[in-house]
Amino acid sequence: AACGLVLFLHFVLAVLQYDASISGRAKKWIARHNIRSMKTKGGVVIFLHRPRTGGRSIKSNLNKVDYGIVMAHPHANQSYMQNSLIVNNILQGKVDEDADPPRISFLSLHEDFAMLPKVQEDIERWRALAKRHSTALFVFSLVRNPVDYHVSHFNEFRVSPCTSPFCVKPLLEPNDVNLLSDMKANEQCRGFTKPPGDQSAVTDEECVKVFEWMKKNMDWIGTTENLSTETLPLLAELLFGDADRSETMRVVNAMTKVNILVPSSLQYQTGREIRRKSALDQKLYESVKYNYYL
Repeated sequence: AACGLVLFLHFVLAVLQYDASISGRAKKWIARHNIRSMKTKGGVVIFLHRPRTGGRSIKSNLNKVDYGIVMAHPHANQSYMQNSLIVNNILQGKVDEDADPPRISFLSLHEDFAMLPKVQEDIERWRALAKRHSTALFVFSLVRNPVDYHVSHFNEFRVSPCTSPFCVKPLLEPNDVNLLSDMKANEQCRGFTKPPGDQSAVTDEECVKVFEWMKKNMDWIGTTENLSTETLPLLAELLFGDADRSETMRVVNAMTKVNILVPSSLQYQTGREIRRKSALDQKLYESVKYNYYL
């Protein structure tokens, strides 16, 4: 009876100490995965950014000098090499430890650069450097469910008015037929596996292989839907030691167009066809949800 009482008291204590809040779960995840905080000594964040998955929200909330964060978006070899030198120095501890706030180098790599073999090799090397010098490195990415992803991409680049330099003309009327005719299969897997300009079909083997690489070399892969409840709290805890700060962060929707498609208004057959055509993206998305959560 005494043994049972002790076990019961341990259970009650565990329940009382359990923090189910978003900030509490973020703190526990950081501690459980031995992620080194950047609050006092800074560090390096690498964001492999697939467009239309939440990068604008990441940038608008964190690209602030007064936070000690220096964000870079290299799109050319020279720019990438310059930022690589900065990353090397920080991970080797060659920084001003008295800086207030501490310097955090935030490298946002778009799909035109993020998954080139050179970058993959650098991430593996940076991981080894951080371990050797006991410095802070956090590598992450975001994925999105295929239906929302393709609708967002279509609205941004194919629907009038379109002012982006990446608009694809002729612009189209926002309807289910045009969405299906415009979509390219497995674009998220393609962005993580193929170099720019390679339009060959993505295979299941390629998508599985890159996800295995990501699991081995990245700390976190979030989803766009849970950006405000998972990824932003994690980053707030990592960078500032204060996951609650994410409560002041906002998911940015810069879409100002009025006549657009809305995922919830699509015909059932349209959503099913998108998931069928992008079955590898759907598989990647489900794998991320299964493996990464708070």
